[in-house]
Amino acid sequence: MGAFNADDRQALINMFVAAQGKWACFRVFDPTDYFVTNEPLAPPIGSSTPVQLVRNYAFPGSNVYGTALIQAPVASTVVINKDGSPVDGTLNDQLGLFTPSSPWAPGTFTWTGQYDRWMRFDSDWGAFTANALNAFTADIDLVEVQR
Repeated sequence: MGAFNADDRQALINMFVAAQGKWACFRVFDPTDYFVTNEPLAPPIGSSTPVQLVRNYAFPGSNVYGTALIQAPVASTVVINKDGSPVDGTLNDQLGLFTPSSPWAPGTFTWTGQYDRWMRFDSDWGAFTANALNAFTADIDLVEVQR
């Protein structure tokens, strides 16, 4: 907190109070992990069932992998493609569900776009400490929330 000016510190306190500690979740931009290009999708062919946006991760040089649900896509950036052509439909940017305008037809589906993460504070108390009049420290942990 010492690196932030007084306005930044107050903004963080405002967020904490508005979220009521760990009660409410909010969108967070992670500058280290926020964009995918041609990420595979596996919709149920023949239906109009929504498909969940996901992000796949692989541990280099092994068969260890993981999949994360993308539940906070940035709607204006998301494009769903079938065999390289855009698919019409609607995106729920609060859950990351894409519903096609017509039933899913056979093909290769991918998505490209930006996303945020749903996070919440990991404590119901603000861990702010004033070491001196203008020197503050804080231990503020955020936890990702699956909705």
